[in-house]
Amino acid sequence: MSRILIADDARDIREMLGIALASADGGGHTIDFASNGQQALEMWEASRDENRPYSLVVTDFRMPILDGIELMARLPEDLPVIMATAADKPPYEFRKTPSRELVTKPFASILDFITHINELLESRRIQQP
Repeated sequence: MSRILIADDARDIREMLGIALASADGGGHTIDFASNGQQALEMWEASRDENRPYSLVVTDFRMPILDGIELMARLPEDLPVIMATAADKPPYEFRKTPSRELVTKPFASILDFITHINELLESRRIQQP
């Protein structure tokens, strides 16, 4: 089972992703929600301290208190993070790495996005000994 943290200040986005993830895999993920980057960071730190770390973070780029770029900078480099942005072009601060991706909102297809998340999580499970 994977633990996923969704950080977005837009409640409708959090709810839509949560519902889509829960229904796409029959409820195999544990999904938590944060309404800003600071809350997401605190939740990640607590999950790490409890030895139940998140497998993936999906975060908005623009959020109050701590934005997605600042959040990513404080998370481990090997933790997969998908950043969503409504901007026409990628934020100049964003650097794509093997564990960091950028997607644009609105999502062209929520089902394709959820499938991508599940494939990413599965590939990480296969890579881990």
